Amino acid sequence: MSETWRLDRLVLQGFKSFADRTLLDFPDPVTGIIGPNGSGKSNLVEAIRFVTGSRAQDLRGEELKALLFHGAKTRPPQGVAEVRLELSRGRERLVVERRIEGDRSQLRVNGRPTSAKALALHLAGTGLGRGGYAVVGQGEVGAVLESPEAQLLAHLEEAAGLRPVAEAVRLTEERLAQAAALVEEREKALKALREEVEALAREADRAKRARELSLLRLRLKRSLLLARKEALAEEAQGIRSRLKALEAELQGLQEAMEALLARKRDLLAEEEGLRHALEEAHLALKEREGLMGEAGSLRRVLQALDRPPPPEPGPEPPRPEEAPEALRARLRALKEEILRKEAQARRAEEARRRYEAERARYEERLAARLEALREREALRPEVEALEEEVARLAARLREREGLEARLKEVEAQRKGVAKERERLHRLVESGADLHEGPRRVRGLSGVLGVVADLLRPEAGLEQALEAALGPRLQWVLVEDEEAAKRAIAHLKRVGGRATFLPLTLLRPRPLPEPKPFPGLLGPARALARLRLPGLPEEAVLGVLFGDTLVFQDLDRALAYLRAGEGNAS
Repeated sequence: MSETWRLDRLVLQGFKSFADRTLLDFPDPVTGIIGPNGSGKSNLVEAIRFVTGSRAQDLRGEELKALLFHGAKTRPPQGVAEVRLELSRGRERLVVERRIEGDRSQLRVNGRPTSAKALALHLAGTGLGRGGYAVVGQGEVGAVLESPEAQLLAHLEEAAGLRPVAEAVRLTEERLAQAAALVEEREKALKALREEVEALAREADRAKRARELSLLRLRLKRSLLLARKEALAEEAQGIRSRLKALEAELQGLQEAMEALLARKRDLLAEEEGLRHALEEAHLALKEREGLMGEAGSLRRVLQALDRPPPPEPGPEPPRPEEAPEALRARLRALKEEILRKEAQARRAEEARRRYEAERARYEERLAARLEALREREALRPEVEALEEEVARLAARLREREGLEARLKEVEAQRKGVAKERERLHRLVESGADLHEGPRRVRGLSGVLGVVADLLRPEAGLEQALEAALGPRLQWVLVEDEEAAKRAIAHLKRVGGRATFLPLTLLRPRPLPEPKPFPGLLGPARALARLRLPGLPEEAVLGVLFGDTLVFQDLDRALAYLRAGEGNAS
């Protein structure tokens, strides 16, 4: 028969009535501890139970703090308690320690932190541990003897040293059952994944065809836009050329009009001069007529002087005042003056005819210019309409260029979003974004989903709300406590840990609405939704987020905290 474990030493400090460090050695096979009532004998038994994994409720205490030394008249209370148990089996040693600080305790085996489950495996075969037969309290002998057959068998296995073997067999059987269940579950999941892959392949084919049609439509639209752009550009160029020609013609007409007006002013001045000359010519003609009359009189006088005397005597004719030679000289002078006046009159008449001809030509050119001006004025609405059309076409061209740039930007964003969506879809479907425990309970009866899958934050707030939730993203939402128990049992079989949130245990506390503050986007619970319909959304989000607030940036959140308003994220 193999050697059994032996209790060598018990060390206490700060545990119940043992304020100072107390060391008890057990060198003999049987050791008795004798003392009056109240000396601490029961506390030693409870110390052994405590260090081997018993709860405070099993040791006449409601909580861990009840196991601390509470002080005496001359001793202050202590906030730390420690119990150490040393066992040996031949050359093999087992040292178990348990320490209390406040409302927390820590287990160590051979100097290394451990869990209660691992401690139970270490103590298998010693008779110690929760429910072990090696520690029997006052009034518990009958209960041990009247234990069920399974419990008595466990005690016998423990006493015979077979407990580790039985525990190993039990664990092996459980793991085999878990492995079989896991294989079956994986086969079902694999079948579902194959069906989903086929469905996704069909969906991908449809999406690919839709994308090809969309690209074809965009290419056709782009070709039409390019053709329209070229046509508009040609039309705009023609309009610009026509406008330039009309502007040049208008400039020429204005210059010609100014020249005609200047020529008109010159002709009017010349007409005024000719009018004066004509008046002078008329005066000269009148003077000529007078001179010619005077010359006729002189001729008649000269003729009378040259005639022979009448045959009969008569009255004596009047004597001229001047001599004939003087009259002839006067006549010659009058003839010369007449010739000069006639020449002057001819020149005036020629000038008048030239003026009339020039005036007729001026009026003809003026009429032509006026006709051109009237045509230009008639074209002005068309020119203005063309200018408006050019401006409109230019605006449309600018708008089209902006739309093309925006189209490229949107296309790039769409491709990036599609890639990210595909990546996230693969990640979520595979469950790679979840911890081991939450991933293993997906699909179980009563499991509604993981918070990370169920939460739908508002656009742009994904990172902020994920940071606010932290590890709560991995919480598993279940219908009730029974679903949580089934999931926990499943994890015990397959391995893994998870935190469950039953809907029936939701007790959200009333949360006040925050006061308005610059940069405050609102409570986190109001900035998200649940993807699964029919859930008590307000209660779930209230429990998950509490009174967490979301701000635009860190500076606004710090200002909110400095103002003493509350907590912020």
